[in-house]
This record gives sequence, C-alpha cells and structure tokens, in this order.
Amino acid sequence: KMIRVLAQPVLSFDTFDACENEEMTLTDLSTSFEDAIISRSWRLGNEVIGTGTKALLPTSNPGEYTVTLDVHTTSGCNYSQEKSITVFPPPVSNFMASIDFGIPPFVVSFDNISENGQTFHWFIDDSLASTSENPNFNFGMEGSFDVSLVAISENDCKDTLSIEVISAQPQIDLTID
Repeated sequence: KMIRVLAQPVLSFDTFDACENEEMTLTDLSTSFEDAIISRSWRLGNEVIGTGTKALLPTSNPGEYTVTLDVHTTSGCNYSQEKSITVFPPPVSNFMASIDFGIPPFVVSFDNISENGQTFHWFIDDSLASTSENPNFNFGMEGSFDVSLVAISENDCKDTLSIEVISAQPQIDLTID
C-alpha cells in the first residue's frame, strides 16, 4: 500500500508590538498547497482568543506575551506557530497652565508634568502649536480655545490631556434702579 505524505502548511501570521488599550488584530498569512487548512484558533497563553483568519488581541495590560496560531488541516493534522509580542504602557499626559482665563492679549505658560513622555505635541484647537516641552502661548483674540498636550513615549504610545482657555473682554452690566 502506498502512503502519500502531504506537504505541511507554511504557518505565518503578522504581529507587532502594541500600546496598552490599543486594538491589535492578528491576521493569518499561512499558505497550504496540498493539505488545506480547515480551521484556526488563536491563543494568548492558554486562553483561546479567537477563531478564523483574524483575531482581536486584548492589550489591557502591559507585558510580554506569547501568541499561538493553531491550525487543523483536511488530512487531520494539527500545526502551531508561536510568536512573542510586547504591550507597552502609555505615557501619562499632564500639565499645569499659569492661567486659563484672561483679557486679550495675554500669555499662558504651560508646565508639562507628564510621565514617561519622550516627545510632546501641543495643539490649540486642532492645529499643532508647539513641540516644546514647556511652551508659552499668546492669546490675542477673544474666544474659547482647546489646548491639548499629546505625550508620546519612546515606543510611540500616546496619551492626551486637554483644557479650555477662555480669552474674553469683561462684560459690564450697569443696571440703574
């Protein structure tokens, strides 16, 4: 009797390091020329996190993790591939403003007290205003302005904090009885 040995599938899936609480999708890139893959399951440690060609990886806790892709073929064979991923903690964006209300023109000094940030992007409304660590901004027009600090870690994880700065002329209401 002749026994035919089928070529095993070439298992592959994409991985990348992630930031805590960011969505990470794993995608099966395996190829099978003779023994078709009929089912897949994804494991994080011993816990099954998905089935099918894609799985959503939970990233709620920083750390080093092993992800495993298990496949089952038409011939009844099972194959597995493991890869390591790292989930990095985000920085904590935080700052203090010298004032948050004034009569234009006035200057606000911002003191960046973020934790684990490597680079910083300051926005006024939706426009990039500075990449300095501790900038000063001049508010020369009346209005309400959203000032945001995006702290970026060395692993490109981000955190944002925003405040409102109000620039207005005083309103005098004189009522005579």
